[in-house]
Amino acid sequence: MHRNINPSNFVVGQPHSDFDDQIFIMDFGLARRCRGKSRPFGACPIVGADAYRPISNYSRVEYQPKDDIESWFYMCHEFFNGNLPWDKLPHTSTVDFKIHCRSLGRDLLLSNMPVTFDEILEGIDSSKTNVDYYRISALLKAELAKLSLEQLNEPFSWKKDPRIVYRAYKIEQGWK
Repeated sequence: MHRNINPSNFVVGQPHSDFDDQIFIMDFGLARRCRGKSRPFGACPIVGADAYRPISNYSRVEYQPKDDIESWFYMCHEFFNGNLPWDKLPHTSTVDFKIHCRSLGRDLLLSNMPVTFDEILEGIDSSKTNVDYYRISALLKAELAKLSLEQLNEPFSWKKDPRIVYRAYKIEQGWK
């Protein structure tokens, strides 16, 4: 289990290498082994970035593989919407709002996301430990096919047009 899934822990391979079209996850400082024989962790410290932290971690429940998928789900929501519903809330209110978004406020969490993500969230919520990774993968592939986005092997947009990297740099620096 990675235990700190958030956008800043994903990087694209080095340009002009055999890996420049792959996305990698990094920062395994909080990672824990979850297969094979290992001792139970007991009460879990609160770990990871608050915005992407799974609900169960606030209660110090032992971290489970499904918690990484919950964090990934929040990351996907942010990609689709530009922010998370609890971004502007004080840290002390985040967990309560996350719980609200999983029941009565579910529409807030699923806004602007493909319908498939409702089924993925249902899988996360109905599991105590693991999620069906193959099912999630199949759902996402079916959604991509439905949206005519099958060209997953296409080069990244910045490989087709290097000016995109320059524009992104300028935007990051606050220039136009």
